[in-house]
Amino acid sequence: MTDAGEYTCIAFNDAGSVDRKVSLVLEMAPRFVLVPENHIADAGNNVVLDCEAVGEPAPTISWTKGSRQLPQDDRYSVLRNNSLRIVASRLEDTGEYECLASNIMGLNQAKALLTVRVIIKKEAQGIAFGTINDIPFGGSEISANGTNIGDDKTRIIAELDNIPPSVGPALKSQIAILSPIGWTMAREIQEAYNGYTLTGGEFNRDVMVEFASGDVVKMTHHVHGVNSQGKLQMDVSLEGTVPEVHLGTDIELKDYTEDYLQTDAGELYAYSDRLLVLDGYILPYTWNHSITYNSSRGLMPFLVETLSVTDIVVDYDEVLRTLRFQMDVQIGPGNPSDRCPTGFLLESSGRYCRDNNECSTNRPCSHTCTNVPGSFVCGCPDGFSMGPDGRNCEDVDECGTGQYICRPTTECLNTLGSYRCVIRCGFGLKRSENGRTCEDIDECATGRHECGVGMQCQNTEGGYTCDCRPGFKASGIQPPCVDINECLDYRVSPCPHECVNTIGSFECICPLGLRYLADDKSCVGLVRLPNNVIQPVQTPILPQRGTLTLISQHNHRIFNPVFTLRDPRCGTGYRYSAQQCRDIDECRELSGICQYSCNNSLGSYSCLCPRGYRVADNGRNCEDIDECAEGLMHCLPNQMCFNKRGSVTCINTPCPPSYVRVSSNGYCLKQCVGRNCHTQPRYAIEYKTVALPFGIGANQDLVRLAVYTSDDQLHRNTRFVAKNTFQGPFDIRTSNHKGVVYTTRALNTARTYHLEAQATSFTYDNTRIEYQTKFIIYISVAGHRF
Repeated sequence: MTDAGEYTCIAFNDAGSVDRKVSLVLEMAPRFVLVPENHIADAGNNVVLDCEAVGEPAPTISWTKGSRQLPQDDRYSVLRNNSLRIVASRLEDTGEYECLASNIMGLNQAKALLTVRVIIKKEAQGIAFGTINDIPFGGSEISANGTNIGDDKTRIIAELDNIPPSVGPALKSQIAILSPIGWTMAREIQEAYNGYTLTGGEFNRDVMVEFASGDVVKMTHHVHGVNSQGKLQMDVSLEGTVPEVHLGTDIELKDYTEDYLQTDAGELYAYSDRLLVLDGYILPYTWNHSITYNSSRGLMPFLVETLSVTDIVVDYDEVLRTLRFQMDVQIGPGNPSDRCPTGFLLESSGRYCRDNNECSTNRPCSHTCTNVPGSFVCGCPDGFSMGPDGRNCEDVDECGTGQYICRPTTECLNTLGSYRCVIRCGFGLKRSENGRTCEDIDECATGRHECGVGMQCQNTEGGYTCDCRPGFKASGIQPPCVDINECLDYRVSPCPHECVNTIGSFECICPLGLRYLADDKSCVGLVRLPNNVIQPVQTPILPQRGTLTLISQHNHRIFNPVFTLRDPRCGTGYRYSAQQCRDIDECRELSGICQYSCNNSLGSYSCLCPRGYRVADNGRNCEDIDECAEGLMHCLPNQMCFNKRGSVTCINTPCPPSYVRVSSNGYCLKQCVGRNCHTQPRYAIEYKTVALPFGIGANQDLVRLAVYTSDDQLHRNTRFVAKNTFQGPFDIRTSNHKGVVYTTRALNTARTYHLEAQATSFTYDNTRIEYQTKFIIYISVAGHRF
């Protein structure tokens, strides 16, 4: 570009000189030296968007809005310096403007967003209807007014009329009804947009409120813009349940903040953790919503914005049937304002926080996974239940839990995800493959008998017998079978002369000159025949002591009416009865052998425990599975793992605004800024959990609470006061400078209680408060006595 200009050519000799001038022009595409910038203007003010470009030839400047030519209107004009001037700006002037610079070498453009804010009266009206705690209500008119206070807040006063006493106290906790009003009227600081600046007062919002008690309320807001009188128009429908409250219940709504994320063009997501105080008891709850609006309105100036709500006052007038709210609101950039929170990913353009679909990327669930903004929820099919880690499904043992229906002649057989009713077979029998008939178990062939060494197993229908071999008899001790001494054990000797015992038998010895007959017992003499052949006399010589009756031992069996656990004839866990060994049902005969449930088996038994417990080392008692300590439960950063007896859950432990979380164990400490902090009380909130068995009696000490000084010494001048939720069976007393929480009546209901203990620590002379500590205690009572 520096070569452009006027050049002179000079020619000369002795006779003289001559010259000629020429101009060199370098053509160049347009280049901006001044670009328009994003601008926010109040309605009615004039707006100038600057734009300046250079090039060769000199570029032509034109302006468009949303890629369309500007309307033929006296309010729009291009100044001599090519800047765009808009006279008496209006709400419809909001949008993206393009400065176009062109010449024969090309085209260049620069964009800027103009936002025109309409100063409204900060008034709103609408209708609310729905069902709370199964009680319907409708036709409640909403009216609200906003007034600027100070330099950075708007104070909103709102009323809902025609609220019946049956739902009035319950709605005192539902400030979310007014969330569209708070967002649209919030005082804007540090160039952030409130709901009206961003949407023009036209949007839809879906809200979910979840309490630590398990209650859930869902709301839908339809906001229709501003009417001719300058009032924001809205409709609210809600349905769900809230914690139990009464007309006399004192309700306090703590200050809170909520973050708004730009998730797409015309889409926002917002969430917050909050605290509700019922009769002095602090109950955490969470709140989230999704907003959709006209995408042509543009985006929030920040990726994340934070709405702050303070100084909340709520009151219900039973006589006038009116519910009143008051709150101070402001909206500003998030902290941080350019980074997406956990569960969201920054979109490639850097303009949106897109939800991270954990279900499609990480497969975190064993069965079904439902993605929700910023997180996910695992689900289980019928016949399964969610495990303690919240991700893996476990088979429901319908047989063990009694969740089955079978006829008396059948029994329950658990299957994966379900159960079957099969025929009930007695001892020594088994079900056939089709489960319809019973078949004998051949204990002898399958080796399932407990016959001693040297004994013979004989299968019978439904059982078996253990017999000694011929020539042996049962001893009752080890070894189980011993040789029968036929020569001594019988009243009459089996031999006519001499009897010699052998292992398993005996021999008869004849005197000299005599020999056995074929029965090996009778002796006969020898005679010489004429041919000198010697043969025995055919008539036996019988004993002179009488007739011998020999009892055959070939079918000998064990007969012993006395049962011992270690009787070698049957083995441990069996009793000999009706000529066979039968299993002993220890579960029936030994009452209380198991702490929870007993399962009989062949020759033995086993103890069972309910879900969430395991059998202790002694094989009889049940001990709770501590899912928190064993790492089976994972909670969010603002939650604490609560191991109950037999189950586990995550409880919300939010720290209020101006408090910081000191540890992951649920301890919040209020920050103090300034020179006089050392003279001010130190405020703290500490969350605690207690898991108890069923049936704890009255006047039983449960937990000790203590306040420690900054140098970790026990504070010795602390007073404790307990506040129960809904008349819980607990109280507190002071003992040895500590607060002792104890039961006021027996704990005979399986449920989770909420208790708040206020600890106030004074100086030694009682002239000044040094520490204020609130202990928020969750007390779980199990359904079992272990």
